[in-house]
Amino acid sequence: GYSEWSLRLFPLLCGVGSLFLFRRLAARLLSGWSYVLAVACLAVAKAPVGLSCDVKPYSCDLLVASGLLLLTVEWFHRPHETRWLRRLAVALPVGVFFSYPTLFVGAAISLAVCGTLLVRAVRAHRTSAGAGLITPEIRGNWSGLLAFHLSLAVAAAAVVWKISRPEAGLVRAFMDECWSSMGGFPPLTEPWKFVLWFVDVHFGEKIFAIPYAAENGGGLVCCGLCVLGAVILYRRGERGLVAVCLAMFGLTFAASVIHRYPYGGHIRLVQFLMPGVTLAVGAGAAAALECLRYPVGRRVACGALAVLVLFGGGRAVREVLRPWDYLPDHEHREFARRFWEDESHGLTVCAQADLRQNFSPGSWDTYYRCNQFIYSRRHHAGQLTTAQKVNELQQPFRLVVYRAPRDKFNTAALECCLNQFEGNFELVGRECYQMPLKDGWFDMYGCYEVYRFQPRQQFAQNE
Repeated sequence: GYSEWSLRLFPLLCGVGSLFLFRRLAARLLSGWSYVLAVACLAVAKAPVGLSCDVKPYSCDLLVASGLLLLTVEWFHRPHETRWLRRLAVALPVGVFFSYPTLFVGAAISLAVCGTLLVRAVRAHRTSAGAGLITPEIRGNWSGLLAFHLSLAVAAAAVVWKISRPEAGLVRAFMDECWSSMGGFPPLTEPWKFVLWFVDVHFGEKIFAIPYAAENGGGLVCCGLCVLGAVILYRRGERGLVAVCLAMFGLTFAASVIHRYPYGGHIRLVQFLMPGVTLAVGAGAAAALECLRYPVGRRVACGALAVLVLFGGGRAVREVLRPWDYLPDHEHREFARRFWEDESHGLTVCAQADLRQNFSPGSWDTYYRCNQFIYSRRHHAGQLTTAQKVNELQQPFRLVVYRAPRDKFNTAALECCLNQFEGNFELVGRECYQMPLKDGWFDMYGCYEVYRFQPRQQFAQNE
């Protein structure tokens, strides 16, 4: 059914599944304390755990990225087995269907795989006189490479077609304004602002927040461990994986430059980067612990693991007692719950759902529609009404009109909608409910306009 529980089920399954996939990925690359700390960090990390309980399936980005990286690592370890590239070719379009950022992962894999083969071919050409650039390794992988890149091209074409549709343009304009206000795009034309933006993105809580970070430098430790871990993985021979992760960062940044995808706007948008970040953090943390003498290093490692366990348990208790992260989201949801469940003053008619009247076509009305279908018992059961049925009522009713933020509103259409009831009803009141916002934040909620009608006969008697 259409309920909060059913909507949250898919993200939860993705979150749990991504942890198991990541565990296997980490086992292929790490060992000892680096493996334990990496898996533990992801298991209790604030963002991945919280997003696994959200309605929006951001945890699917983490699941798909973990799966694709696992297949890629298998190929890097066994490049003579072309089956891994073929499996990537099958998995990529499926992943894009659930997660658009999969394109960044796929493109990064393409760059890393082709770059690896090219470097090996150049080295073979230099060391062996007369050897061509088309090495046996490339010949053995050509079918897998072809299948993978055809799959990548199809997936990219599907996404481009999807975002090129007219309705997508309206949403893109809205989201461009939204993420610009939240620092999702780099201010390249202003050097000092760009430096401050760069520091805020990488040393705050917008990317490097494994297992936790805060604003104003709270992600500095995570970022430092990630850089250290990347160097260690590179020296251990995992250069292909490091190349994939760096390419994902680079492609995401390039997309943000042209305002096509935010870089660092919010950590939920970069969940596809988390597998690589967490692997590097685990490797970096273990390397830092190795600098301590035995048994001090072991005690610190055990203490760190205990802190992670306590942190995860504390987060779980906090989520039970306060199941929200952004207070305006909670307040909006609670308002919608009270509003749609309250029919003490008569029937509640939704102009958009019941009368099929949308006065701001293409507007950002996701919050409004979702809450309505969850909390309105009549709409939840699919019991819609029509203007004709409303005109036959012998009781008061209220008409709810959603006014989206910043979008053009068709006032003339609203007047026509209201006039169709003037024969049998008297408009006795108008109310406007503006959703609460955090100071200085982008308005994504809009407001509810309520028009109260009373049967003319009943209105005359009251007068």
